[in-house]
Amino acid sequence: MLSATSTRSNTDVGSIHPDMDTGVLRQLHANLDARLQPFWSSKLDNRIVRIKLYAQPDHSSGHNKPESPIPIAEVKAKTNPQGYFSHKFTLTFEELCTHDQTLGLAFAEQTVDYNFRADAELLPAVYALDSSTTGAEASREIQTDDDIVRAETELPLTTAHIRLISDVDDTVKISEVLMGVRAIFHNVFVRHLDELVVPGMPEWFSMLESRGVRFHYVSNGPFELLPVLLEFFGVAGLPKGDSL
Repeated sequence: MLSATSTRSNTDVGSIHPDMDTGVLRQLHANLDARLQPFWSSKLDNRIVRIKLYAQPDHSSGHNKPESPIPIAEVKAKTNPQGYFSHKFTLTFEELCTHDQTLGLAFAEQTVDYNFRADAELLPAVYALDSSTTGAEASREIQTDDDIVRAETELPLTTAHIRLISDVDDTVKISEVLMGVRAIFHNVFVRHLDELVVPGMPEWFSMLESRGVRFHYVSNGPFELLPVLLEFFGVAGLPKGDSL
């Protein structure tokens, strides 16, 4: 049986003391500062986000990908009062047949995994002029010169018959939930990610992946920690999968 508490390192919560090496403390402080940044951000409600959807077979090599691909679909969504946005893409068979990125998805044998990718771009804010203005002036709008903000996420589409839904905390990533709030905070925000890998899990999951298993990861952590989780999956060498 694997134990999350059996892999103590020199930066676990029990090793922190005033006489620690200053270089180590600076590194841990940098981890803390970087991982807290998403929590300091301000919500942007009622803003327009342009979302572009692309697709590529999972086995395609990078040099076969066009430099400027045409999106399969493109929509605009509005952020809600909490600053979140979402959209459900629905692609018809006719749309799959008429786009070079999805021809294989429409006509080939259903044995090839596809990687969809959604690119989101926050459009500049547009504000109406003073409502007391009348005539032609009332229909004018002011567009701000905000910095361009973009993000992307992969949306894997798999034909695998076996899916594994795995928890994150103390299953593949050491959190030490039973050790209390102080230990949890230290593991989540301070320790180096390579120290948080539960021994044996990347090797086991990779073996399962080689046998056709695909993965979905679930976590009860806040959305702001998603970038840290995605980085951890790469550091740990865990198979790619959806993060819920």
